[in-house]
Amino acid sequence: MVIILNEKLIINHDSNKKLKQVAVSGEIRFTPQELYQMTTNGKRLFKLKCELWGKDIVTNDKLFIFNPLRYFPAISPAISEKFTFSEILGEGVLDEDLGKEEVYARLILTNLSSGTQIIDKTDTVSYK
Repeated sequence: MVIILNEKLIINHDSNKKLKQVAVSGEIRFTPQELYQMTTNGKRLFKLKCELWGKDIVTNDKLFIFNPLRYFPAISPAISEKFTFSEILGEGVLDEDLGKEEVYARLILTNLSSGTQIIDKTDTVSYK
């Protein structure tokens, strides 16, 4: 079954402009069977969605959804595909509660032919 590896969330702050440069990267590794299906089918068989979430004690809040989504295979089928989502956001977008901010990225990989989903997340990034 397909897996998501090396998922990472990086948030860089520009306090003068009150902006945050957010990047989520990682790698998707397909099985030989999935690679064969992508090669013979000629269609994009997987969709990757990336969301930013605020981690709270009581409930987690969805803060942002990256657009566009990523589709695989990207150009030609490969056993491994790297991905990056990147966006510049205003400080308020990631301000999920009072005090220390705790944000993580949630990755949802959907097999478009079967509807099966793999859900993974990055480590939580904390900052003030």
